[in-house]
Amino acid sequence: MYDTFGIEKLEQCLNLSLKEIKIQSFIFDNVETTVYRLYLKFNNWLSLFFDDGVLFIKDENPETINTNDIDEVDYPFLEKAEFADIYQIIGKKLISFEIKDFSIKFIFEGMHDLVFFQPETKPGFFGDCELKLVSK
Repeated sequence: MYDTFGIEKLEQCLNLSLKEIKIQSFIFDNVETTVYRLYLKFNNWLSLFFDDGVLFIKDENPETINTNDIDEVDYPFLEKAEFADIYQIIGKKLISFEIKDFSIKFIFEGMHDLVFFQPETKPGFFGDCELKLVSK
């Protein structure tokens, strides 16, 4: 990871239960990036996204986002069925998190953790992230 902005926002969520998850994709010129931005709701919503190997964590409510602000670009939210296994961590407390390389691992109570990562970085490259649930 080259840098991380907003880490203090995530630190404020430690020992809080995850209430909701939303996953946003990105479509430009009919090419879709499946996982573009991750939204996690603890007491408030946080958005997480990578841009050129930099992780940004912001206070941002997905319900207030204009997903169709430019004609050529669309930012649809994915249906829960597309990542059904990930929703197993809803209701679990965030115990800690680890940031290394180009990933962030959310360590929850229970049997699973969540990893959000950017598998490839290059200048001018953003989005195109992956999300996976890992068993402990």
